[in-house]
Amino acid sequence: TGRLHQIRLHAVHIGLPIMGEPIYRKDLEAAREYLDKKMDRAQRVAKTGADRVCLHASKISFKYKGKNFEIESQKDV
Repeated sequence: TGRLHQIRLHAVHIGLPIMGEPIYRKDLEAAREYLDKKMDRAQRVAKTGADRVCLHASKISFKYKGKNFEIESQKDV
């Protein structure tokens, strides 16, 4: 989604790339390999640290238009 794209792009821009992210990195050749479906699972782990994008949060808080928001997910037991 556009939101995921923004998070990935901003994270790498501030020097904190997301583990498993194969596209938004300084290694353009790796990005091409991934996009052209030439990167296998082992290569992705070797280059990015994981075989999938590791972008998870159970809680997020932010300020918007002067209001504080806090969103938390809870696992049903």
